[in-house]
Amino acid sequence: MESHTPKQRSAPSSSMLDSLRKFQLLRNFNGEASKFWPLYLDALMDPIHATAGVICLLDEKKEWRTLAFSPQTAGFETYIRLFLANIQTVAERCQGSGHAIINTPDAVIVACPLVVDSKGVCLFMGYLPHSAEPVGTHAVELLKASSDLYAQFRIRKTVADSVNIRKHLANVLEVSAQLNTQTRFMPAAMTLLNELSARQGCDRVSLGWIKGGYVRIQAISHSDGFEKKMEVVRSLEDAMEEAVDQDADLVFPLEENSRLVARAHETYARATDAPFLLSAVLRVAGEPVAICTFERSKTPFIEDDVKMVRIALDQSARRLADLHALDRWFGARWAKSWRRGLSKLFGIEHTWAKILSVLGILLALFATLVPVSYRVDAPMILRTDQVLYLTAPFSGYIDSVSVRPGDVLVKGQELMRLDRNQLLLQEADLQAESRNYEREIQKAQANEELAQIRINTAKLDQTIAKLNTVRFQLEQSIIRSPFDQAVVIEGDLAKKTGAPVQQGGELFRIAMIQNTYAEINVDEEEIKNVLLGKTGQIALKTKPESGYSIHVTRINPAALIKEQANVFQVRAEFVRGVPPWFRPGMTGVAKIDAGDRTLWWIISHRTIDFLQLKLWW
Repeated sequence: MESHTPKQRSAPSSSMLDSLRKFQLLRNFNGEASKFWPLYLDALMDPIHATAGVICLLDEKKEWRTLAFSPQTAGFETYIRLFLANIQTVAERCQGSGHAIINTPDAVIVACPLVVDSKGVCLFMGYLPHSAEPVGTHAVELLKASSDLYAQFRIRKTVADSVNIRKHLANVLEVSAQLNTQTRFMPAAMTLLNELSARQGCDRVSLGWIKGGYVRIQAISHSDGFEKKMEVVRSLEDAMEEAVDQDADLVFPLEENSRLVARAHETYARATDAPFLLSAVLRVAGEPVAICTFERSKTPFIEDDVKMVRIALDQSARRLADLHALDRWFGARWAKSWRRGLSKLFGIEHTWAKILSVLGILLALFATLVPVSYRVDAPMILRTDQVLYLTAPFSGYIDSVSVRPGDVLVKGQELMRLDRNQLLLQEADLQAESRNYEREIQKAQANEELAQIRINTAKLDQTIAKLNTVRFQLEQSIIRSPFDQAVVIEGDLAKKTGAPVQQGGELFRIAMIQNTYAEINVDEEEIKNVLLGKTGQIALKTKPESGYSIHVTRINPAALIKEQANVFQVRAEFVRGVPPWFRPGMTGVAKIDAGDRTLWWIISHRTIDFLQLKLWW
């Protein structure tokens, strides 16, 4: 019997291994379908060493549509004509044997069908010149084994989409559950924004409410408050209004060939360094009521993000709108209920016009007949008559500072020290010099030299005078408070340790807390309504909820120019004494009683005075 030994299989070539690696990468591809086809075509051309290739699909109209082609050069039309001329023959052979190798006068065409769905017909065709090596069995089998890569890609895509949808629905349910626990509008809005910000990985999410055709910011995620007049807030409102006007969810940066406009979004992105924005409109019964803007600094918003946001906002819009209506101030709610009641009395037509007419008449009568208290408003500042300027006693350097502006002082308290090292050296030198002259005097006395005694005595007196001067400067180097119950109002020298000072240079300005009064700057148009002895009240910015009674004691007869306007300085004393926490320099607003006036006079007297001045001749 003959022994049969198994044949040794040859090892796959490096080019075949490269092809396998490309197919393996395609099996794990998770990108878009438009990017899949060029990669798929490249992988199919590799094992057969094709110089050109195409993937085409037979659509519902029985026309062949190109999905991908290579090389993408101007001369590819020649290959297209060759492929189209043989495509019917290729399709028939592929249907029968699973692949096709056709020799043409120009080249060799290698083809195999690709699985896309149960109905469509998709073909790969590769172009090889006659000079190329024949296509091996391994390469053909590899093409046939890889014909289902697109189907697998679609399956993975469908599964991933299903997982994403389930994840989106779970997120939406969790956000809705969190939102439904709130009974007030602002907590509900902050809950929604914070949840969406965390789940979408956003730096900031803002909610704007539509009022009278304009968008006004209501809340910003992870922010307890914000200044509505800030430029960046106004820029954000402009971006929101841009999306509302187009009635579309706007993703910035826009896609190519997008018909949307995003100029305001671009301006806001530059101002806040937030390169990626998403503005989504909240609608109730098909009408936009609010808008959310999402900001990211690292990753752009993709289609899945937009879907998740859209579903969450659609589920939350009705709840937010109801809470917003309930949280309006009682006047707005009463107005709505009054409208319903009065509409029954006055009829359903022109209800508000009738009500507004009646209210206008009543308001006009009240404004022209009923006097009310009128007070002149003017800015004020606390002053004191006892202000002292402390200056440098001699030129030197700052050694240490013990007080800052606002500190309350007691008499004798140390304020600062000047550097004493040089003075101490001078003192020691002069003391040694004085002792030397004393010894010279004693020596002259022992020798009975009268002239030397007088000379050394004069020099000793001169040295002692210098020593006294140095000791006086040493005492003056420690600057102390000359007053009790005083406050430092100027002189923040703590950061200037070691800096030089010149003799007579201002160091501190201190003021006595006693004898504080209010200096009121009354506009020249209102000074005629302010009289001596009139009472009023002031409120300080430090404590605006409290008012303090004053009475006018003096009116400066000459006007001053402040902020390009003429004002008269009015001095007012406090009726019940000065609170101990008052400090000179504090500012606020003063309201001086000016008698009873009608509401019409209060509203119109400035305009009437202006017209009388302009029309006078």
